[in-house]
Amino acid sequence: MFNVKREKCHQCNKTVYAMEKLSCENKVFHKRCLRCKQCNKLLSTGNYKYIEGKFYCGPHFKQIFLSIGHYSAFSDEKKKPKKVEKKEEVKQEETKEEEVKKEEVKQEEQKEEEVVQKEEDVKEEEQKEEEVKQEN
Repeated sequence: MFNVKREKCHQCNKTVYAMEKLSCENKVFHKRCLRCKQCNKLLSTGNYKYIEGKFYCGPHFKQIFLSIGHYSAFSDEKKKPKKVEKKEEVKQEETKEEEVKKEEVKQEEQKEEEVVQKEEDVKEEEQKEEEVKQEN
């Protein structure tokens, strides 16, 4: 007679009735099933954080985010070592770039010294030529 769509809880996959229903991120939960992935704390629609399909309480969301510094920390893959490796790679690249810049600066200084030396040589030659002219 009545065609009622029975919604299933995203967590426990049991039927969710209207009185116990929570809707978050287009998912339906029992009030008792919406919990922090990290500490299992009971969450509500006003105090959860959601990222990459997982729900967190505020403190754990902040803790995980601050420990890694980017959102990929929330995936199941262990990305922290890669982050450390990337930091080391970035440091190495920065060191290489600094060395290249230092080398470029040295080369520029050498070129400037050569130009100055050539100018001095030209002046000396001009002076010698003037002296020779004056002697003649």
